[in-house]
Amino acid sequence: MLLASLLISVPASAQDYPAPPDYKNIKKYIKKKDSLFNYTVLKNKFLSGDSLSLEQMRLLYYGTVFQDDYHPYGREDMKQIKILLSKDSLSATDIELIFQQTDTILQKNPVHLNALYFRSIAAYYSNDRTLFQKEQRRLFMLIAAILSSGTGKDMDEPIYVISTDHEYFIMWEVLKVEPVSQRLIHHKKRNLDHFELKAGHPDYKELYFDITPAIEYLKGFLE
Repeated sequence: MLLASLLISVPASAQDYPAPPDYKNIKKYIKKKDSLFNYTVLKNKFLSGDSLSLEQMRLLYYGTVFQDDYHPYGREDMKQIKILLSKDSLSATDIELIFQQTDTILQKNPVHLNALYFRSIAAYYSNDRTLFQKEQRRLFMLIAAILSSGTGKDMDEPIYVISTDHEYFIMWEVLKVEPVSQRLIHHKKRNLDHFELKAGHPDYKELYFDITPAIEYLKGFLE
């Protein structure tokens, strides 16, 4: 609903994109104390509603894999929020509850796409234009960072995501494509999800996502 009329794209001035994340350098940058690229500094700026550059957003998003709270498989309970959002309208109490619950989620995971999306919807129903623009801007900055990593149209230029949930958000809510099959493939020591898409979209017949951090997390969890 909120994304349908807006084009999400990497800024035209960002000539070096799309480009895959360099996880080794990201880990180094976000651990520097007293730096504008420190993870905690970026997280606090993002959660307060400050604008971040594309590179800062990439550091925040991909740097999340190095945090103790990183979990790529959606363990948050969002059932109550989804029930509220299924209503025809939201009361002030509903909106406040959505913001409280998503605040808790974002403190642990500031790049939780669904939490940010649900906040945008709640802000829309609040009729507070300033609040809506703030929440929408945060969501769009994050989507732009993800899409700056690759086109997803072939296995050498996948879209890099840190959560399997983010694959489906990008497909359904941003690119407006419908997956019909999925398989995990290994390519150049990377783990890719390959999706065949429902016919009819003018630009996409298939999509590739790099989900290496999620697979590595799972391997470590099982060991």
